[in-house]
Amino acid sequence: KKSMFRLLKNLPLLIGGSLLSYHAANLSLDAYNHFYFNPKDYLSVYGEGSYCVITKPCNDLGRSLADELATKGFNLILLEESEEALERLREEILAKHNVNVKTLQFNLASSSLEIYEQLKDSLRNYDVSLLVNNLVEGDELNFSGLDLHYIKNKIYANALAPSLITNILVPGLKGRNSKSTILNVTSNVISNDNQLNS
Repeated sequence: KKSMFRLLKNLPLLIGGSLLSYHAANLSLDAYNHFYFNPKDYLSVYGEGSYCVITKPCNDLGRSLADELATKGFNLILLEESEEALERLREEILAKHNVNVKTLQFNLASSSLEIYEQLKDSLRNYDVSLLVNNLVEGDELNFSGLDLHYIKNKIYANALAPSLITNILVPGLKGRNSKSTILNVTSNVISNDNQLNS
C-alpha cells in the first residue's frame, strides 16, 4: 500500500516529466535534422556573411552548436559571462573554421536594462540571421531550501534574458530579405521532495 501511495503521489511529476522529455526530444530532433541532415547551402538561404548570436556558448551544448554553425559558414557572436572562457572558445573555433567570431562578455542573470541597451548598440551593425537562446543549465533544482538570490538569478537567466535578447533582435530578423531563425533551448527541472503538511 505504501508503494502504491508513493507511486500515486509522484504520478503527476512522472507524467509531467515524461511529457517534458517528449517535447524536448522532438525539439532537439527537429533542430538536429535541420542543421545536420538538411542538404541546403545555408549561406545562400540565410545570407552570405550573416551572423549567429549564441548565448551560453561555453557549455557543452553551446560549444557543439557554435562549432556546427561555424562548419556551415555562419559568423558567430558569442555571449557569455566569462571572458576567459569566451576567448578560449573563440581561439578553438578560429583554429578550425574560416569565420568571424565576435565575443561579448554578458551577464545573463543581470536585471539591469542598461546592459541590454549596450548589447543593442553592440549588435546594431551586424547582419544577424540566427539567434540561439541556449540557456540549458542541466541541473535538477530541489526548489525547497534554495537561496532566494539563486532563484532570482535562474529566473533572470532563463526567462528575462532570452525575452529581452529576442526583443532586441526581432526587428532586424524580420526586416531581412534572407531567412532568419530563432532557436530557443531553455529547460529547467524543479523537484520538491519535502512533504508539506497542512
